[in-house]
Amino acid sequence: MPPTPNQAELDGLQLANWLGVCIKHVITLPYDQITAQVKKLLVKVKEKRLDDGVIKEITAFFVNLPTVQADPLASGFFGRYTTLTTEPETQDNIRRLWPELWKRVSDDTRYNFGFRLGRFRANGDHEQATLARQLIDLVEGATYLTSDERAWELDGALNELIDAHNGWSNFYTEPPIARRLQELVGKHGDVPEGLSRKYVLGVIEVFLTNGNGVANNADPIYRDLIGRFNPQQASLALRSFTDSAIGSKLQQQLPRVQWTALLKLIQDKLTDRDDRELLAAIRKFSGGPHQLAKDAQIKLHLKRYND
Repeated sequence: MPPTPNQAELDGLQLANWLGVCIKHVITLPYDQITAQVKKLLVKVKEKRLDDGVIKEITAFFVNLPTVQADPLASGFFGRYTTLTTEPETQDNIRRLWPELWKRVSDDTRYNFGFRLGRFRANGDHEQATLARQLIDLVEGATYLTSDERAWELDGALNELIDAHNGWSNFYTEPPIARRLQELVGKHGDVPEGLSRKYVLGVIEVFLTNGNGVANNADPIYRDLIGRFNPQQASLALRSFTDSAIGSKLQQQLPRVQWTALLKLIQDKLTDRDDRELLAAIRKFSGGPHQLAKDAQIKLHLKRYND
């Protein structure tokens, strides 16, 4: 791996040359057409700010770039972007190329970028952490942050979401926060264990609405998040009527409608026998869902749970 050059050696004009050297030393595959094209495209970068034609040609080539070559190239971009002395023009070039290159980068390398962001924070390198986060945010890659970083951001996003839900103009303020939450948990709904209960109850609370109407731009996101619940989270959702805030909501007509939808969304996720029996008991219950926690039979089912 060639040494990372300092500012005297690399500016926007020399970005292509340095990356060409990087590829030459890092990629160990046999010389082939892909490697040749990488070099050719990078050599063509002669100006500080890449014009649209060059950007289009390079990003089109990324479509067929093997992961083993995309990974070191992305690492070179990431390292250069987060170097404090890098020229703004060079950073502009990287931002324009990054989203298409990201599609070819392996998960291992993506997680490594999240680790490097965490290391910047741990070392007090706040400016570099900000730059690293810019690239991660550009491709909605928050799911690749370290567990500590995601836990901190998830907790803050949940607090923000509940505040927005209970505030004025929640139909407008909830969706962007909900999308950030969606990005943080990722496609597999990965939530740190210590935040699982708060996360589930928070999502259920906003999904049930405040009784005044459904936030149309947020509701699909909430349904998607519920769809990512694992069996343990679905079990918590099933028993969420025991939470005072949620139990209070269930006195209103619209949250009751949403509650019925919730049960349908989680029913196939309930793998434990106790969960399935509780679901059956809830559906047989003749009273309103806000009365579930007071019912003697429901209480017997709830005694089976330790949490």
